[in-house]
Amino acid sequence: ETGADDDVVLVSTDAQALRTPVAGVSVQGPAAKGVAGMALRGTARVIGAGIARDGVIVVTVTDRSTAKVTPVDEIPVKGRGTGGVRLTKFRDEQRIDYAWVGIADRAMCVVGQPGAQTKPDNTPVPLSMRPSRRDGASAPTANRILAVGSLRW
Repeated sequence: ETGADDDVVLVSTDAQALRTPVAGVSVQGPAAKGVAGMALRGTARVIGAGIARDGVIVVTVTDRSTAKVTPVDEIPVKGRGTGGVRLTKFRDEQRIDYAWVGIADRAMCVVGQPGAQTKPDNTPVPLSMRPSRRDGASAPTANRILAVGSLRW
C-alpha cells in the first residue's frame, strides 16, 4: 500500500532507474491505456519496480551474472516520463536481466546451483552483497542470483 508522499522506483534493462512521486501517477480505469512511467531508449523495457521507503534497496543482476545493490536514497526524484539515472556502469555486460526493489534487511536470494547456474538451488540464502554507489560497476557473484524476495515472517 502506498501513501501520497511515497515514491515509486522503476528499473529498466539498460540499467536506468527512475524514482518519481506516486502522486504523479493517476489511477486508470479498465478501458484506459495507462500512463507513461519511464521514458525508455531503444529496446529497453521496465524489468522491476517498487516503493521507495527507508531501508529499501535495488538489486540488479546482469546478463553476465554480475550483481549490484544500490540504496534507494541514492536515486534522485525526477518527473514521471523521464529516463531516470544510471544504476550500473556496464563493462562486459549488455543488460540487466533481473531487478528487485525491497527492504534490505528482509532480502533472501534464490541462487543457481554450482555447475548449473540456471537451475535454482532449493535453499534460499540471505543477500550478502553490500550496497554500493549508484553508478558504480556490478560485481561477480559466487552463484548467479535468480530471484530475490522478502522474508514474510
